Amino acid sequence: MITINLLPEEYREVKRPTSSLPYFSLAILAGALFLLLTLFFYADYLKARRAYNSVYAEWVQFGPQMRQLKELEKMVEVDMKAEKDFLVTTVLNTDPVTRVLQAVSDHLPPHGWLTELKIERAGGGGKLNMQGIVLSAGAKTGIEQIESFFQEVKTKFPKTDVTLTTSKVKDPKTAGTSFSATITWGEIKS
Repeated sequence: MITINLLPEEYREVKRPTSSLPYFSLAILAGALFLLLTLFFYADYLKARRAYNSVYAEWVQFGPQMRQLKELEKMVEVDMKAEKDFLVTTVLNTDPVTRVLQAVSDHLPPHGWLTELKIERAGGGGKLNMQGIVLSAGAKTGIEQIESFFQEVKTKFPKTDVTLTTSKVKDPKTAGTSFSATITWGEIKS
């Protein structure tokens, strides 16, 4: 069926175009979402401010103790540096002298003895000065026995440095070889 409007134009009902988007309802929805987000972030802000205030109150309470702790730390690091260095190099050293002395004792040639022994601990390492005499025994000479002795010590401690000097004993009664050796390990500060 076809409908025709025969009324004059001033009496005719004008059809306005309707949009598919309801602007008013979208604006209300956006306003409600904005209000909810604002309330959420404000509640989060209040929670963070309360946590900050409690931490700040504890910090103010521990402030004098922290200053005292800083003063003690400064005293230990500056005024007691010599004691700290002594403890680090002597007491807390990771390479014990007893292991080196045990290796020397275990591998000393059968007809050999030490005449002097000095131990120095410094700078996170150690230094062992030895002097001794080895008599010739069997098929090996004194020098060969001394060389094998220090090779055994060196294999036990690969990070050690060995400095060795040998000479014939000047006493005509003793037919032996004297040696002087320095074993160092770790860092030695001179």
